[in-house]
Amino acid sequence: MNSSFYLSLSHLQVCIGSALPVLSLQFTKYQKWIDLDWVTSIWWFTPIMGLQLEVENQWVPKLARTSDRMIMDVVLDYNFTLLQ
Repeated sequence: MNSSFYLSLSHLQVCIGSALPVLSLQFTKYQKWIDLDWVTSIWWFTPIMGLQLEVENQWVPKLARTSDRMIMDVVLDYNFTLLQ
């Protein structure tokens, strides 16, 4: 994989706000919260085609403390809207 893919994937990882690898998450849960680009198109298209991507050495954020939660996980748990 080239560095531009890793950079774009890391940017998307920050945008979705999850500690799980972005390509392992369900695109439809996050699509309204992110801007669409070529990496999100890959993320959307791979399950439709029955494919699964595994990226070696993918960066994911780590929680600082044991009781912390990622903000987007809270947003999705409580079904917040874009206006909230």
